Amino acid sequence: LAAESELQGSKALFQAKLNELQAQYIQAKQVLQTLNNQGSKHASTQWHTAEKAYRAGEIGYTEFLQGITVSFNLQEQQIQAQNRVNQIAVQLQFISNQN
Repeated sequence: LAAESELQGSKALFQAKLNELQAQYIQAKQVLQTLNNQGSKHASTQWHTAEKAYRAGEIGYTEFLQGITVSFNLQEQQIQAQNRVNQIAVQLQFISNQN
């Protein structure tokens, strides 16, 4: 009876962890999708605007660097979001194989 109770407890913990990871995965995918849809356009626009303005002499080198830094930061956020999705997917795969 104690072993059965322990097994039921383990199954409940397993299911809770699986549910938590699935919810995290869905949320991470939504963040990534938003960044891919909006962030990459904004990053590209930011980069091209800074480059054009610098080449035209409208902004100085410091402003140019600030503009491309914003672009790089947006790209970094996308990479971090993709990494988060991948990490959760690996955890889901691992825990699914434990069943």
